[in-house]
Amino acid sequence: PLDAQAITQERCFRAMYTKFLQKFVFFSILIPALFAATAPIGSVAPDFAIKDQYDHALQLSSQRGKLILLIYGDRLGSDYMGAYADAVQESPLAVSVTVVRIANLHAVPALMRSYVKRQFLKPNSEGKPKSPVLLDWDANLAGIYGFTEDLTNVYLIDPQGILCYWASGTGTPEETHKLLNVIAKHNRPKQIEGASQ
Repeated sequence: PLDAQAITQERCFRAMYTKFLQKFVFFSILIPALFAATAPIGSVAPDFAIKDQYDHALQLSSQRGKLILLIYGDRLGSDYMGAYADAVQESPLAVSVTVVRIANLHAVPALMRSYVKRQFLKPNSEGKPKSPVLLDWDANLAGIYGFTEDLTNVYLIDPQGILCYWASGTGTPEETHKLLNVIAKHNRPKQIEGASQ
């Protein structure tokens, strides 16, 4: 009886282990595939509505008519968001593009969300309120636009609502220069129209 019981336990363990491995393989294939599904460059940028730390919602479709730069990062990727934002804000192109920062917070456990939100609400080093950051708790944007983890992801949407650029990186001078060139290219027609008036 003892040997039979040990054999039964071993069979149960093997069956459970096999099911675990099957689920692990399934999810290890599924999750990257979900994040790899991207809105194609040249297509209408999928609409979304996400609230910032002040509970103000931004709906992308309400920004139609503007050149929009989405700067999106997870915990590690957020370290590089400033490099992209600063490069744009310090350039002459700053007046022609609306910069929207978005935090990918899908890794934050539900019990920690209120604490994390309070960190975003803290004043900056000068005691002033921080700039708005959209809080993407469920990584919705990553699912519809594509996302590279541990890097900053930037998406440029033209005034007609067309996704015209997507890149991910650490905000090196080469990466920010390429982004600024794309912004300038999409800004050029406006400057020509303004010059002819």
